[in-house]
Amino acid sequence: MLRSFGRFISAFRRALQLAARGETPRQAALRAQNPELADWCKHISRQANDLLAAARRAGVDAESVNIRIDGRARTMRFIVAALLFHVQQEYPHLMTSGDPHRWLTFHATHLNDRYAVSKLREALPASLDSAAQRLSELLEHPPAQPG
Repeated sequence: MLRSFGRFISAFRRALQLAARGETPRQAALRAQNPELADWCKHISRQANDLLAAARRAGVDAESVNIRIDGRARTMRFIVAALLFHVQQEYPHLMTSGDPHRWLTFHATHLNDRYAVSKLREALPASLDSAAQRLSELLEHPPAQPG
């Protein structure tokens, strides 16, 4: 029983540390495995949220900005939500999975995100250009594969 309590305390302490850093266990595993990619994902997430906040401040409804990408209608909110899902969930899962094709999958997904953000930038009003440009610049320089 004492051993179980010790494991509980250890797990609780680890959970508090992750919460203090704003990370999930997968994101922490990514940080341990590839800190450069983890930092890049965190910066992308911050810039994507900054773009949405700038749109709100400018009175731009993210649902009303429609873009046609590869024959499909997409909204600003959808594009940014997909990007956020990739950097917060998909990339940490992918990179810690041990899949031998993880870097190929990363680059293919990243290329799609980069293209979608570039098309989004063309459709945004000038008041959002600086926030969209910062996001685009980060997407232009993904981290390199380690080793």
